[in-house]
Amino acid sequence: MIVDDIDFAEITQVDPILENGNEPPPHPLLNPDSKHYTMVDGVEAIERLEQMYSQHELAIWAKITAMKYRLRMGHKDGIHKEAHKIETYEAYYKYLEDKING
Repeated sequence: MIVDDIDFAEITQVDPILENGNEPPPHPLLNPDSKHYTMVDGVEAIERLEQMYSQHELAIWAKITAMKYRLRMGHKDGIHKEAHKIETYEAYYKYLEDKING
């Protein structure tokens, strides 16, 4: 997708509070301790992606990314670090699926 194709009028932020008044589950990919994902304007990279792509597109990306980490397990980082990445992307996939399915 090219940025020019985005209808910025349709972009919505992640709901800060659900309709029933409960706090939403924590965002699996937001990590305030990882400053290298913060862009020049202070926005996290994943937040920018959420502005640019649909939840469905991001769910597919998260599912594929989790599988990528599974397939290369033990070939890049330590097993525990890679397992954590898999859990994180699978949690993000579930987070999005829950939002998509209501």
